[in-house]
Amino acid sequence: MDNLHALKHYKKSILKNAETHLAGRKDGRYLVKNITIEVDHLIREAWRLTTKGNFGAVDIVATGGYGRSELSPYSDWDLLILVPEKVDNKTKRIITKFTQLIWDVGGNLGHSVRSINDAKKFFNIDHHARTAFLEARLLIGNGVLFNSLWSTENPQVWDIKKRKDFCQQKIEECFARHQKHGDTAFCMEPDCKNGKGGLRDVSTIFWLSMAWYQVPAARQLVSEGIVSPDEFKDFVKAREFLWRVRTALHLLSNRENDRLNFEYQLKISKQFRFRENKTSGSVERFLKKYFLNVRTIANLSDIFLLHFQELISPLSGVDNQRRLPFGLKIANNVLKISDEELFISDPVNLLRIFRESQKSSCQLSSRTLRQVREYSRAMTAAVRIRQDAGNVFLEILRWPVGVTRIIRQMHETGVLGKFCPDFAKITGHGQFDRYHHYTVDAHTIRAIAYARDVSLIGKNPTIRLAKKLMSELEKPELLYLAVLYHDIAKGGGADHSKLGEKLARKFCSRIGLGKRDTSLVAWLVLYHLRLSKVAQHYNLSDPDVVRKFSEFIGDRERLIYLFLLTLIDVAAVGPGTLTDWKCHLFEQLFRSVENSLISEQVDMASQNQRTKEKVLDLISSVNEEERVKIAESVKFLPDNLILNLPFSSLELVCELIASSEGIGVQIQTHKGYTKLLTLGQDRKGLLASLSAGLAALNIKILTAKTYTVKDSRVLDEFHITDDNDNSISEPSQLKQLEDTLMSILSGAKPPSIPVTRKHDVLMRAVTVRVRQHFSASHSLTAIEVVAANRNGLLANLAGAISEQNLMLRGASVSTFGEEAVDIFFVADASGNKIDEQKANQLISRLRAVASLP
Repeated sequence: MDNLHALKHYKKSILKNAETHLAGRKDGRYLVKNITIEVDHLIREAWRLTTKGNFGAVDIVATGGYGRSELSPYSDWDLLILVPEKVDNKTKRIITKFTQLIWDVGGNLGHSVRSINDAKKFFNIDHHARTAFLEARLLIGNGVLFNSLWSTENPQVWDIKKRKDFCQQKIEECFARHQKHGDTAFCMEPDCKNGKGGLRDVSTIFWLSMAWYQVPAARQLVSEGIVSPDEFKDFVKAREFLWRVRTALHLLSNRENDRLNFEYQLKISKQFRFRENKTSGSVERFLKKYFLNVRTIANLSDIFLLHFQELISPLSGVDNQRRLPFGLKIANNVLKISDEELFISDPVNLLRIFRESQKSSCQLSSRTLRQVREYSRAMTAAVRIRQDAGNVFLEILRWPVGVTRIIRQMHETGVLGKFCPDFAKITGHGQFDRYHHYTVDAHTIRAIAYARDVSLIGKNPTIRLAKKLMSELEKPELLYLAVLYHDIAKGGGADHSKLGEKLARKFCSRIGLGKRDTSLVAWLVLYHLRLSKVAQHYNLSDPDVVRKFSEFIGDRERLIYLFLLTLIDVAAVGPGTLTDWKCHLFEQLFRSVENSLISEQVDMASQNQRTKEKVLDLISSVNEEERVKIAESVKFLPDNLILNLPFSSLELVCELIASSEGIGVQIQTHKGYTKLLTLGQDRKGLLASLSAGLAALNIKILTAKTYTVKDSRVLDEFHITDDNDNSISEPSQLKQLEDTLMSILSGAKPPSIPVTRKHDVLMRAVTVRVRQHFSASHSLTAIEVVAANRNGLLANLAGAISEQNLMLRGASVSTFGEEAVDIFFVADASGNKIDEQKANQLISRLRAVASLP
């Protein structure tokens, strides 16, 4: 027991020392090496205590990350215990006792016991075991068994077939791992080990290099000329930082954890002593460094993976070989630099090589990409202002194919950032919120891909409209430029739209764009958020709102560009951010403004009357007595209800009116929501009670509107989804929904809303903001509330409005990750706007309700 106690104490000291060294700013290599040395000591001591120091018939080998001496605090201690072909019972007992002791100590032991023949057979069927043995080292024993196994299984003795098979498996495994983790290095809650650009990518490149080139250690790749000193240095530097991050993650989590979520981002940024500056918070500065290091690994890994694919499957022959200007040539549909001296004599060739790749529809070789990356520093300020450089860049944007591929490769090789320094500044810039899934540069490249092919966004009917509108654009390159610059000023410490507009104007002028086109791009950058805000936060049933927005837009060309930019921008934020509901709102606003721009005003009173008559003609499911009753009720329907609801909904309203109260449901699967209509006697707080009932069922409310029927009843219209943003159509769920709301309409209290007791770091970071939104509605008082998103927020806010003896005429709800933006349309008892004093009182009350406890 004394020995066990001593080993447990030593195990704790390993973690304690790791904390001390991390706090002391030791570099990543020191951290992982020191942990490995201490674990080595613990394992050797455990073996000594088990065997009493006189047992040597076994070789214990460290494999995997442990074999590389790269242990993080809670990494697995992977051991291969090599034994003779015939193992006696004494050896078996000692091994069992030894492994049990390690587990009792609390070690993260992962082990296998094999003879040499067993190990060879296992390596042949388990690719991961073979990889783990690639960097094995002897930990305990005389080495006879280990050396015998190593002599036949190390890469330096593999034949060409084994090398090819191993490398092919590693490449496929790497691509599959990237796909599993979103195929990007720049998501906002990354996996620092398994994600693209993570530590596993570093190991993969070294494994491939050692297997193919048959060198015993990664550093020898430099002396062999396979990797340049700068490339190796960049890899090592990035790996050092990721080791520090991984060490911190393990210690904070008290377990093996490689996911850098928001909670840990905040803690590690403080632990690593990042400080706020005028433009960025401490977390943003930490994330910037993290993503720049990850980008180094990801970009170099992509080039090296391409390099090994070329080695494994080389193109034969010299078909279609032809020389190009600027020191370039094409052979077997691969573009290469044939004359380096000629190529680097003119730095504009750094753009021309991508242009030639695009024109010829051929790929750049891995060596060429590495050369371009190395030469990119030649793209100086003097080169950037040359007119021929601007012409080449515009030619790339105007070419009908390959734009996304070329822009992405320009970014990965550093050429884009050198040609457009504004873009270099946002590279690796992450935003500390749950709404933005990617860094700004990754979001922008993704948005350019969507602009090139909007069908990549999805199959929503609005996307079909966008595709049609894209074909109408005379100059799609202007949209690409607007996408490139729309977020270019994020992290600049000011309104990124205003600053971005100035930067876009300068860039467009520099590359030779005409004044009119430059003005359009700058206008799009300045107002790229406007259409989204109006669609989601304004009262679109208010004709004055549509009229004023139409006046702001000015012409249909601008409307099309802004509509497309809005869809592309929101879609590129991350998976699921462009919901079907948002598509519906964007298209509704687009069509309203388009009609306003191309048609004259119509007599609304006459149109409403014709609509009433048409609705009555459509009603065929009721008897004559009910029809007469409905016809009488239709006369008293408010004009705004007739204006806003489509015929199908108006027919449902008319059928509801035949009874004193009721529920109507329309499942709009193609639009991504379910429309819910409730009709009942108006009373104080009804909308709040209905909202509470929906919240109790974990149903999301996208928007809510209230229409007062002139017989003291009220019609509430909701657009709702389930918790996963899908329309609600399952019969049992609809039945529960109808039963709950009918009970509330009949006067019952709504069921209690489940309380969200856990408020994470992002929710706590949301600053509650409540203000009067004067532009959102001209007939009602609009109050905007920004608060941490949680279940029941809308119901609680609506209840607070009811407590103030005010009439809630509607609500528009938007969520941006952890942030909710709710717009309430409020009137006094007479149906008019509320005065300033009441507005201020309401704002104070809503701020209190919206604040987290």
